[in-house]
Amino acid sequence: MSINKKYCFKKNDYNPNGFHQYKDDYLFLDFIRECESDFFQEFYPFLGNGLFANISTMNLIKSCSNFDDNEIIGMESLDGEVDIDLNLKLENKSEFRTVYAIGSSIKGKEDEPVWLVVDDNLKDSEFILKYVPDDGNEEEKFVPSPKEKIIILK
Repeated sequence: MSINKKYCFKKNDYNPNGFHQYKDDYLFLDFIRECESDFFQEFYPFLGNGLFANISTMNLIKSCSNFDDNEIIGMESLDGEVDIDLNLKLENKSEFRTVYAIGSSIKGKEDEPVWLVVDDNLKDSEFILKYVPDDGNEEEKFVPSPKEKIIILK
């Protein structure tokens, strides 16, 4: 079971350093934190532990963070599906280090990873937060509320 929610933003509202052009001291990461909170409130007790976005959006995340120049953001995917072994092999052959996840911004859940996945099927102005169980338990029970706002993939 997974739960998805798409979030949209205006990429042109952010400068190359990730700051919003019309809101003082507001970074793109602040918007992501708001989306994480929205997801958690809507689908409690589940948090969005996967952030799927295209490479342009990942670069926007990188631009407003303290990542090194030799770091790239997000695991490669094929149509949103991640092959972790392939990603590790690619990283071993590359001069760049891959940042696979960031910490959650949900209070009390800061040690939980939010996995970063590059999905170039997504537009520059959107990303998807997704909850995926990390224990492989596909039978996990979940009663959605409200039902019409989620997509459950099995």
